[in-house]
Amino acid sequence: FVTRFENLLGSKKAGKQVMNIEDDAHVLDPALVEDSARDRIVVATNSGHLLMFSVAELPELDNGGKGNKLIEIPKAKLGAGERVAGIAVVSEGKGEVNLFAGQRKLVLKWADLVEYGGNRATRGSLLPRGFQRVDRIEASA
Repeated sequence: FVTRFENLLGSKKAGKQVMNIEDDAHVLDPALVEDSARDRIVVATNSGHLLMFSVAELPELDNGGKGNKLIEIPKAKLGAGERVAGIAVVSEGKGEVNLFAGQRKLVLKWADLVEYGGNRATRGSLLPRGFQRVDRIEASA
């Protein structure tokens, strides 16, 4: 989900609950969005699907909610262990992403990322052979 930093701050000593997660769920590292009109979210699954879409496609979450689907993972594959490996936020026209699959690293420049563009909550496209077991994803300047 997208939210403002102020929504994550609590004024009580006990703190603030930001999200509820199930026992088998994992939380992804947050990514900083500077301009929601120009920035793009790049999301990768551990089975090698990659999707890039505009941050503007995600509604802003104020207080509570369930979040939003970033990429489609079929139920059969979800049960077989497919999950989101990570997300990165890149700037339009100049973004670059590093994908890590085991000991291998793939650098995708903006021209390469355009091929993976689509709408939020779609399946995305497969990465090249050898990079279809994604461990993590990072944005680089």
